[in-house]
Amino acid sequence: MPESIKSADEAERPGSALTAQEKKERIETAVMLGKKGRPRSLRERMADCTVPGVSIAVVNDYRLEWACGYGVRRQGEPEQVDPETLFQACSISKAVTAIAVLRLVEEGRLVLDADINLFLKSWKLRATEDWQEKATVRRVLSHTAGISVPWFRATTASRISRPCAKF
Repeated sequence: MPESIKSADEAERPGSALTAQEKKERIETAVMLGKKGRPRSLRERMADCTVPGVSIAVVNDYRLEWACGYGVRRQGEPEQVDPETLFQACSISKAVTAIAVLRLVEEGRLVLDADINLFLKSWKLRATEDWQEKATVRRVLSHTAGISVPWFRATTASRISRPCAKF
């Protein structure tokens, strides 16, 4: 097994925590199976999957431990990805959003089965037909609220709210 990969028996233990640099190196050099089962590095996997650029951030104990960009923003263009490059999170953010929502429910600040419009401030979600059930937080999270947004081009950086920009 390559040194950059630890078996379950060698998993991180208290007192032997990896440094931020060691974690970064493990991500960059980790053996990932590529086409035909061959071991591949992060950059090789990006090439395999035709991904021009990615940004990775590691948060540990609520603090940004490290962030790094790899590759370019657009295929064939020279502008490099860096930790400030904005990407649409899309489906990758669902688990984080669900955890945050459930924490608000646990704190009593949000009710899963209440009409979502009780919580929306700057806009409201309207039913398209009178017969439709109200959209609740639970139904929005489980994709049963009847909300559909066709795919759209990336929003410009000037229009994106960046609540997580400060760590």
